Amino acid sequence: MKYTNKFLLYIDILGFTHYISESVTDNDLLRRLFSAIEKPSKIESEQYILLDIGDLSQTEVEISHFSDTVVLTTEDSYRGLLYLLMYSIKVYYRLIKLNLYFRGSIVSGQIIHTKDNIIGPSLIKAYNLEQNIAKYPRVIIDESALYLIDNETKERQKYIKRFIRNDDTDNQKYVHVLFAYGQMKFEVNLTFPL
Repeated sequence: MKYTNKFLLYIDILGFTHYISESVTDNDLLRRLFSAIEKPSKIESEQYILLDIGDLSQTEVEISHFSDTVVLTTEDSYRGLLYLLMYSIKVYYRLIKLNLYFRGSIVSGQIIHTKDNIIGPSLIKAYNLEQNIAKYPRVIIDESALYLIDNETKERQKYIKRFIRNDDTDNQKYVHVLFAYGQMKFEVNLTFPL
């Protein structure tokens, strides 16, 4: 085994303990909690082909979750980063329906992530960023995850920057979860079965 470079999204769901207690007697709530954090279902390729990167649903993704923590890793590519940005937005809308919020971070770095295990320096970095820098509900984007944008075409740069904002109070980049899907060049169904 050896580390590979991947993008990593680390999410900490805030206020989860209360809902877990309630889910003991409410199976529907338990189903909705799992539905909110699961890997997005496959989207029809003709609806999800973006620019020249192809179908996002074909992105290599590993997902792990334990209680209120969700970790995704994707291929170290423009498509992988875009997938994590989109996933953050989808989870935001799923959790908001449950009156839940989350904090998180996106980094790029060395990781081993299999079906059963996850280990690596990028996991530690993402955890530390979420705990010490994010501070309130948002997904911050580490500079390590933004390196490839500068090497992309102008069209790709413009497209992905629509998902990213800069917080003037602490100069942190974060995922713009309120980005309206209607502004995008493709259709995505925002109705989630919660």
